[in-house]
Amino acid sequence: MPEIYKSRITRSFGESLSRVKRAILPTAILKDSLAGWVMDFDALETEPSPTEFRQSERRDDRGTFVLMSAMGAALQQQIPLYFASLFCIGRQWRVSEIAIESLESASSRENILASIEATQGHLSRLKGKRAFLLVETPVESFVEAFHLIFDSGLEHHRAQLRQAQIWWHGWQSEVGNLKQTVDACIARSSDKGDDNAFIEIIRMVFKTYQPSPLQLSLEQGGVVFKEPQQRSISSRVQTSEPMLLTILAALTSSRDPYYFRDLERMFYYWSRTISDGPKIQIALERLRRKYGLQDPFEKYQSMAHSVSGELRKLVLENELPDESDSPWLMAWKQTLEEEPSSWEALRRRDLRSTSVLLSFARSADSTIKRHIRDTITPGELWNEFVQRLFEDEWISTILAQIAKANKESESLENLWTVDSFLELIKKVVSQLRTIGYSLDVPDENRWRDAWGKAHLEK
Repeated sequence: MPEIYKSRITRSFGESLSRVKRAILPTAILKDSLAGWVMDFDALETEPSPTEFRQSERRDDRGTFVLMSAMGAALQQQIPLYFASLFCIGRQWRVSEIAIESLESASSRENILASIEATQGHLSRLKGKRAFLLVETPVESFVEAFHLIFDSGLEHHRAQLRQAQIWWHGWQSEVGNLKQTVDACIARSSDKGDDNAFIEIIRMVFKTYQPSPLQLSLEQGGVVFKEPQQRSISSRVQTSEPMLLTILAALTSSRDPYYFRDLERMFYYWSRTISDGPKIQIALERLRRKYGLQDPFEKYQSMAHSVSGELRKLVLENELPDESDSPWLMAWKQTLEEEPSSWEALRRRDLRSTSVLLSFARSADSTIKRHIRDTITPGELWNEFVQRLFEDEWISTILAQIAKANKESESLENLWTVDSFLELIKKVVSQLRTIGYSLDVPDENRWRDAWGKAHLEK
């Protein structure tokens, strides 16, 4: 039974928290600005003073006041999760970091021999046949045993460290988006004609009614979050139902009613989010039981394996009832390359370079995988479906980017030719075949015609 130590706080809470942060959080988290924002967050400071509302006679000012209150209420629901998960992630990271350092030091032959000497000295003072046999055990057998123990510990803590760092990246992504929204809304709230603040706060409020991918991932890893305590009725209206404040903000605004033509649809999605909550939890629990600690998408990382019917089935079953992605599907999509349509104009590349060709192949593979749940037309065979995705979603987009680059180029040396374009396609097909694709080299005449049309378009 571990000992429990009690300590009386002699400094302020802020000073005590600062000491705790330094003790249990790794340097990467301590220096992160988003972590500082969450740890220093004061929910009360986000709420406008009630006197501001009473003193104002303008409906726009009243609407802004209630809108900012809705944002504060939404933050009060989200920040506690990010505060608690930050220390959970940081503690696991720091503990494993220290353990790895200690185990690596202990694994040196010099330290192992010192441990063996101390162990044999202790055993020599014991009586009995078992102790005698252990003392007579060859040193190299002890060395091997210690190595096995230390290696097992290192493997465990390295896995724990990797998991904590994955959670940390998810934490940064969610909190970064939240802070960006808050900063933009505060900056825009003073502009009475800027309706974007209203839209952004609505989106932020919606998220308070949706499961956090970070929380779902942490719960999947065995982290248990304490249920929030029940609040009084007046408190629940103020802090537990930010959507009610958003409704009030809309009703007290003097904006043109035409602006709120989508208000009914907005609240339809809100009610749907609430009603879909239990369905989402059931779907996630079913997936957790099915996958356990395994990542079902592991074999389908970029350029690791070709697409298959199994992957399509995985993607479909990881789409939740509210049409959002499960944590497994979301994490997998983040490992894929961006769609080629997000690129700038594609200037000519050296196709003799292996790394250049691999980059193009990775893009094609990722594009096909991103569209694997697209509709398969009646009677379409699997290979035909994959070929269609390759040509329609990747080659067509690449051609558009090449045509754009050619039109913008000021040097003839940097121009793509139709032959270099066709050579690129052939080499990408060859690369994709090495990981299991059964793609055909597309019809050359078809893509020569497409080349001409792409370069004639304005």
